[in-house]
Amino acid sequence: MDPEANWKQLLNVYSEEGIALALGAGVSVKSKLPAWDELLRRIAKKCLKENEHQLVDVLISEGFSLPSIAGILEGQCPDRKFVDLLRDALYDDFKKFYRIPSVEDDPGFVDFIKATNLTLCAVAALCAIKTAKGKYERNPSIHAIANTNFDAILRVYSRYRHHRHVMHTIDRPSAGAVPGAINVYHLHGFFQFEKKYIDNPEKEAPDIRVFTEHEFFDFFNQPNSRFSYTFLHVLREFSTLFIGMSLKDDNIRRLLHYSRKETIESYIKENRPAEAEDKALRHYAFQQHSKSQDVDRFVEASLLRLGVRTLWVDKFDEIPTKLQELYESKGAAWSDVY
Repeated sequence: MDPEANWKQLLNVYSEEGIALALGAGVSVKSKLPAWDELLRRIAKKCLKENEHQLVDVLISEGFSLPSIAGILEGQCPDRKFVDLLRDALYDDFKKFYRIPSVEDDPGFVDFIKATNLTLCAVAALCAIKTAKGKYERNPSIHAIANTNFDAILRVYSRYRHHRHVMHTIDRPSAGAVPGAINVYHLHGFFQFEKKYIDNPEKEAPDIRVFTEHEFFDFFNQPNSRFSYTFLHVLREFSTLFIGMSLKDDNIRRLLHYSRKETIESYIKENRPAEAEDKALRHYAFQQHSKSQDVDRFVEASLLRLGVRTLWVDKFDEIPTKLQELYESKGAAWSDVY
């Protein structure tokens, strides 16, 4: 498909209907947070004997899935200790702010994120608008955020950059929506980094994480569970822009397949088969070009079968500029929010 046509279509959808966002590890990695494989290596160093942490790479090379390796590591330590290891490994290189009493006590937090993670800053900017009175509100063109990351950095950065809760974290079923804020659904669980929130069951949700193999088995055996139901709801209700995701994860691809199939079947039942395929092709994903045009062609074809149009970039560093173009397509001033 024509890459430029895909982008123009997204601009049109954003302007007329609004979109949801689905965020992956690529949004947090520049803040020195690890991708999944590196997270496992860090956990292994903390819970296995000396030199045994190299088994993670051996298991990956042998074809073990990342969730199955996570389950193996969890079996090496008590559950509560594993939660602590997971949080420590997640924020291991975020030492400047990990376990500080509160970001309120460190005015350098916003400047640090701005200097290190332009993608996260751009996502936060996309979610806010500045009113005529100089205050910030949620961007009404962003309906929801499905976040597959554990960390709280985006929410905290948005809070202090825009001087209010533009985003509201929903990490468990008991967390309700807040009027005037964008609901952020943490699909895998939620770990705070400020000391005032750590271990507070009302402020984080490590207990309902979806990380190990058996945890993935459990949620797919429960079709109304938070992870599957919430993400399917977002995909059903809104055109969704994937940022920082390779979309290689079988679990995400499975839910995209379910959503696309449901849409097509609905249009067929309404005796509108001619519209079915086009209506089911309603999501968008930033993807980085590989070194092979043939690989890119097959990646694009596989995503089309899941209802996703590909937005190609040569480097992920281009994403903030693309988000700026998206934001300014409705006449808003990027400099007000970035």
